[in-house]
Amino acid sequence: MRFELSVVNGWFIREFARAFVSVGGEEHEVVWRRETVIAVTPGARDVAVYFRYRGSRTALGTGTCRVDVASGETVHLVARNGVLNQTPFTVARAS
Repeated sequence: MRFELSVVNGWFIREFARAFVSVGGEEHEVVWRRETVIAVTPGARDVAVYFRYRGSRTALGTGTCRVDVASGETVHLVARNGVLNQTPFTVARAS
């Protein structure tokens, strides 16, 4: 899982917010500029990505997808945000 932030607002979000990934309801705080590996068992998983401004518990820009993971498979996902802070992330398999 990696995040690709917009050149318009990415600097602001990186500076003032924290990134999160939820896989099957289990939340993981991640680092903006680092690819994150989250191990899961085979099967379908609901993935949500979002950010929270520092000091806040409110999830913003939430984007979701459903991913089927086969036994022994590694799935690479990328989350991209829009130019406005409230624009939801799009989450897709990395190409």
